[in-house]
Amino acid sequence: MPYKLSWYIDQRVLLVEGCGVIDEIQLRRQALEIRDWLKDSIPPVHLLVDMSHLVSIVVDETKVQDITAPMYENTPLGWRLYFGSRDRAKRHLTSITSRLFHLRTAWFEHKKDALWFLASLDESLHLLTPSEDEPESKV
Repeated sequence: MPYKLSWYIDQRVLLVEGCGVIDEIQLRRQALEIRDWLKDSIPPVHLLVDMSHLVSIVVDETKVQDITAPMYENTPLGWRLYFGSRDRAKRHLTSITSRLFHLRTAWFEHKKDALWFLASLDESLHLLTPSEDEPESKV
C-alpha cells in the first residue's frame, strides 16, 4: 500500500504516511478513505502528512480536482501540514489542491516543526508540543 492512515491524536489529527509511488487510482482510494475517517471525527481535523518515504505522485494535473474532491468537500478539515520532502513536484501538487479547495496548507522540513506549528494554532492541541528529550514522540 503506498500510504498508511492512523490517528496521531484520536479524532483530531490524522497522520497520512506516503510510501513509494502513488498513482491516480491510489490517490482516489486515499481520498475516499480519508473522507471516511473524517466522518466520525471532532472538527477541525488536521492532516499531518509524512512525505519522507514518498517517491512520487503520478497524477495528471487536470484530474486532481476530480480525484481528490471526496477528501475535501464537506469535511471538517483544519490544516494540512506536510513534512519530510523538499521535492518541488510534490509541493506543486499540494498547492493545486490548496487553491482548488481553499485549504490551509503549510510545509515543514521535520515533523516536530509541524507539531510546534499546529500546537501554536490550536489551543486544544497544546500537548502536541514535542519535548526536548523526544522530539519525534507521539502524544
